[in-house]
Amino acid sequence: MSQSPLAVFLLLLGASGVAAWVSSAPGDRKLAALIWLPALASGLASLLFFFGVYFTNTSPGWVGLWPAAAAATLVFRLGGGRLAVTGAAARDTTIGPTWTHWVLLVAVGLTAHQFWFISYHQPHGSWDAGAVWNMLARHLARSDDVPATLAPMLHGHPDYPLLLPGSLAWLFRTTGEESLVFIHGMALMFSVGLALTLYVVMARFVSRAVAAAACAVLLLTPTVISHGAWQTADIPLAYLTLLVASGLATLSRPGRPMVNPTLVGFCWGCLPWLKHEGAILAAILLGVVVALRLVRARAGFVDTLLRFALGAAIPITAIVLHRRYWAPANDLVEMGILHNLNNLTDRSRWALILEALRSSLTGGDPAFWNATPLRDRERWGVAWMALAAVALVVGRWSNLRRRPEIAYFMVLLPLAFAAWIVVFLMTPIPLQDHLDMAFDRLMLQIYPLAIVASLGLIGREAAPIAPSRPDRRHADPAT
Repeated sequence: MSQSPLAVFLLLLGASGVAAWVSSAPGDRKLAALIWLPALASGLASLLFFFGVYFTNTSPGWVGLWPAAAAATLVFRLGGGRLAVTGAAARDTTIGPTWTHWVLLVAVGLTAHQFWFISYHQPHGSWDAGAVWNMLARHLARSDDVPATLAPMLHGHPDYPLLLPGSLAWLFRTTGEESLVFIHGMALMFSVGLALTLYVVMARFVSRAVAAAACAVLLLTPTVISHGAWQTADIPLAYLTLLVASGLATLSRPGRPMVNPTLVGFCWGCLPWLKHEGAILAAILLGVVVALRLVRARAGFVDTLLRFALGAAIPITAIVLHRRYWAPANDLVEMGILHNLNNLTDRSRWALILEALRSSLTGGDPAFWNATPLRDRERWGVAWMALAAVALVVGRWSNLRRRPEIAYFMVLLPLAFAAWIVVFLMTPIPLQDHLDMAFDRLMLQIYPLAIVASLGLIGREAAPIAPSRPDRRHADPAT
């Protein structure tokens, strides 16, 4: 018997929201239910589909959602340990009546209009969505033999079929209907999650006005709007990268963790489900934090890292099982990417890469000022140049001592670019085929990190919020 698509989608959001709320620190639960919801909703649905098909050759329907959500909540709650009372929202993130919030409301309105306009004219998305994610989800949902269905489709990309297609396939199978409610709902969920996460992350370091301005900058960048409506993987990648980077930066602070390390680990484990870019970004995000902590040891960091690993274990296990038993061999490895070290000094390849980067930054019509983002590809170097100028002119570099997490975001940006340059130098695939587009999309994936790194040093710190109700469980006995 088929279920209502909207009802099942809302049920998935509700179960994920409850899991996020229960697993978060006191004082942060309302925000966490919204910030972590996209990652948990897509992750839980994908895990239900993958493990259901892997072990029983069937996908558990909506009845299996609540037990799975309850089990995940138990793991997050017990694995998270004792968290700081203030939670991750150590700054006042309540929307106040400042003029920047009116700008933010206008930006949200323009974004919603453009999002609807693009979705109306391209309901099944662009190439990544229509020809990969949504098509693959339909094949997975209809197939009686998922591994056999995947084999001919994933020869060159064995990293595709988990997060986005897996969650859509679970929804398709559960309802018996391939509804656009799921497709557009997932796209909107990740876009809203990205904007809200950026606002909350910025509000930890700067005033609410600057946080709202940063969020408006994100929403008024047409490339962000178009790729969100086109349902490409770049917006989920940008969202998960910002979410995990913020979580890891917070976990590196001394003292009791202010975010749930097991929850951060789960979201980090979902990153490699999103193509090779996700695996590269996941390695960089965790590698930088571990390297910094090894250089400057912090008491309790090993315990935090173990709790982090507990959360990452389930999604990483799914990836290992999938690549070991389902996915065919990777074309890039077969073609000898690991044997092309001599390409690192190939001047012709360096020339192609530098030209692609120059074209992405300066060529064509900058998408930052383009009000109709319906072109094949936008050039939006103006946005990056403007962020760099603001950081140099307005940023107070003396704030870096009080906000050391901003340095983490600054380090991530050049590392991401360097990793991509190395990958493109070593790949045996002809670079002329998609190099320009690849750089454009890389800049989109780390664009929120650039906003935090550029605007996170502006002005004074936001005042810590006072809890609305005293938490008696953690009160000082002397009081």
